[in-house]
Amino acid sequence: MTGKLLNTLLRQATDRFPAPAMPAIRSALARLGAPSLAPLYETFNGGYFFGGALEIFPVGTSHYTEIESWNDAAGWRKDFDQDLDGVVFFAHDLFCFPYGVRGEAVVRLNHETGEIEPLAATLTLFLEQLLDECDYYSGQSLLEEWEEEHGPLPIGQRLFAKMPFVLGGDWETDNLWASEPLPVLAFRAFCAKHLKGKADGTRVSISLPNGKRLRGVLQR
Repeated sequence: MTGKLLNTLLRQATDRFPAPAMPAIRSALARLGAPSLAPLYETFNGGYFFGGALEIFPVGTSHYTEIESWNDAAGWRKDFDQDLDGVVFFAHDLFCFPYGVRGEAVVRLNHETGEIEPLAATLTLFLEQLLDECDYYSGQSLLEEWEEEHGPLPIGQRLFAKMPFVLGGDWETDNLWASEPLPVLAFRAFCAKHLKGKADGTRVSISLPNGKRLRGVLQR
C-alpha cells in the first residue's frame, strides 16, 4: 500500500482516534487473523472520513466499533445465516454496510440480504476504488442532505432505510432514520433469513415480531 493512498485518505478525515503503539495494533490484527489490515493502521488508528459517512474501526480503544469487539463471534455476527467465518470487518459506510477482509481480499456485507459481496482482490485496490468513488462507498452526499434537514448525525449512529433498499426503498433522506447499529443489525438479520434463496423480482411479505408485515419486491 502506498503512502500516497493513505495520505489522500487522511485528507478526508473528519476525526481520528488515538493510537496505541504499532506492535499492539499488529498483535490485535494477528489475533483476528487479519494481518493484511496492518498497512492501513501504519499512520492512524481509524476514524471518521468523508464528513463522517465512512468509519474505519479503531484498535484497542473503548469506542463501540473497536475492531476486536466489533468482530466478536458472539456479537451481532451470530444473528446472520451467512457464513462470516474468516471475514474481519474494519469499516462501515453511512448505512452500516460493513467492509471486511477475507484473507487479502476486501468484501462487503449487505446486511439487508445477509450476502457477502466481493469488492477487490487487495486492500490497496479497494482504497483506490474508495478514493475514486468515495460517495458510492461512503454515502457522503446523502449524509450532507440528511444533516441539512436534521442536524449533525450523533456519534455512534448510522442511517438506515425505513423501507429496505433491497425491497425497493428509495435512496432519499425521507427513507432514512438514525439509530445505533446493533438493534437494527439484529432486525436486518431476521429479515435476511426470509430473503435467503429468493430471486430478484420475488414479491416478499415478511411477518414481523411486532405483528406488522414488511412487503416489497426483491431487487438486489
